[in-house]
Amino acid sequence: MMQNNFKIKLNTYKKHISLIFVFHIICTQLFSANIEFNIETEEDYGAVWITGTFDGWTGWGLELTNTGNYWTGSMNLGNGDYEYVILGVDTNIPNWWNDIWNNSTTLNAPLGSECDFSPGDEWQNYGFTVNNNDVFQEYCAGTCNNNCGNFNGYSTTFIIDMSEETVVSGNNDEPIVYLVGTDPQFNGPSGIPMIETENNQWETTINLLPGTYTYKFRNGFYDYWDSPGWESISGDCTVGEWDDRQISISNNTEIVGPFCFNSCTECDSGPEEYVLVWSDEFNDNNIDLTKWTFETGNGNWGWGNGEHQYYTSREENAFIEDGKLVIQALYENYNGYNYTSARMKTVNQGDWVYGKVKARIKVPSGDGTWPAFWMMPTNSVYGGWPNSGEIDIMEHYGCDHLENHPEATVHNNIYNWNGGIPPTSNGMDIPTATSDFHEYELQWTEDELKFFINGNWLGSYYNINNGWQQWPYDQEFYIILNLAIGSHFMSCETENNLFPQRYEIDYVRVYQLQSIDDIELYGDLNLDNNLDVVDIILMVDYIVGNSNPSDQQFLIADMNQDGEINIFDVIQLVEEIL
Repeated sequence: MMQNNFKIKLNTYKKHISLIFVFHIICTQLFSANIEFNIETEEDYGAVWITGTFDGWTGWGLELTNTGNYWTGSMNLGNGDYEYVILGVDTNIPNWWNDIWNNSTTLNAPLGSECDFSPGDEWQNYGFTVNNNDVFQEYCAGTCNNNCGNFNGYSTTFIIDMSEETVVSGNNDEPIVYLVGTDPQFNGPSGIPMIETENNQWETTINLLPGTYTYKFRNGFYDYWDSPGWESISGDCTVGEWDDRQISISNNTEIVGPFCFNSCTECDSGPEEYVLVWSDEFNDNNIDLTKWTFETGNGNWGWGNGEHQYYTSREENAFIEDGKLVIQALYENYNGYNYTSARMKTVNQGDWVYGKVKARIKVPSGDGTWPAFWMMPTNSVYGGWPNSGEIDIMEHYGCDHLENHPEATVHNNIYNWNGGIPPTSNGMDIPTATSDFHEYELQWTEDELKFFINGNWLGSYYNINNGWQQWPYDQEFYIILNLAIGSHFMSCETENNLFPQRYEIDYVRVYQLQSIDDIELYGDLNLDNNLDVVDIILMVDYIVGNSNPSDQQFLIADMNQDGEINIFDVIQLVEEIL
């Protein structure tokens, strides 16, 4: 009897399992769509994978099947927005599957293009929306074109400065400069004639497919190659006996230079010093939206870090108070998240290569808080994160053992937390970091990223000429200020009873080297391209000794160029204003 009851129950259980299985199949058919990929590649790869938000960016989303240089595959997904990139895998690397990201070429959508799913952010992702519809994705990988047949490369502009040279004759007896290289597109050995633009600079633009090219600039016309041949080059710009150079094209337009002829740097324009070129002192009543853009939402997988907050542009989360920017995190239910905060960036409103970047900051206190003052690449010329780099000028992890210990870190293709070598963070114990303001600074040159707190050197990251993988910091970056709450990096629970949490910024300032002989507008002491009462106040401060001008400021204030700053300069400035 017991045995018969067991058989009856077992049969009933099997029927339930069968019904559940059938129900699952029906739901899959009713509530999911077929996503078909047809991807063409310019290069040969051993395998191609699609990875994105649908697989948590693991690298193992969907393997495509190869037919020549075409790769195809399909998958089923439910309704929603999805972003992805294409991985071209080098299967010749032993055990490549142990680290698919670093053993692949990441083929991104061109940044800000029509196929960049979120053109306003820094991520170069393809994407699509499923809304009860099948989706067909067809691209020449790394471009927005449907196939590679009509794609002849990315626009690349080369600029050379001949101000320290005498340009000699070309093949038509007129002075001319040529661009020449190993690839047929450079038209060697005679090269491509360049056009003189202004200030003794010459330039030309050609289309180049992704790859690495060796090239040089030639003063005058030559119909033969240099002997014994091209030099062995380490890094993008190496000046040797024949002044050979290298450039790596990824999947973006590129501007190369201006270089000084026979040099990897710009021509010497005379004495230079750091001059304030951009700042926000937060003295207005409202946040200046000509300088800042808000990023909202929770990003891709919590902005790539498993963060818990939802960023908004509300005044509750970001506002000006007593001449300071306050980014305030709140413990509240908002759009399905338990916390709100703000994230602001200067992209396309403030973008720089090299200089000093500093901010005076007071960080919040409380487990789970993560304020940051950092920089990301504007155009990501070497590909998506981490390839094009990241510069963290200040991060503060709000856990007991790390509180009052701000850190500075850099990320790139070699040093990153996504399969690369873990980057080194330079930190310093600041006992009053959460109770008082301190100045955090980056000094950025073509050779070094140098970090400071209150003028004290914290640490440096050096350019060792090992290619863009080690030094992608030769392109424009923009500033980000944000206060995150929680992440998978946090070793402590968020202290909800301590909210709201405030991240306060007194100012953000950017300085760049400029020639002290290059003055565009005398009297413009705050460098806003206008003469007004602010410039008068600054000039009077110099005269009465309230502040000391730098060499550049002295030259700008010396309106009559008599070598002194006095009442006559004030009078001339007032006359200019009136």
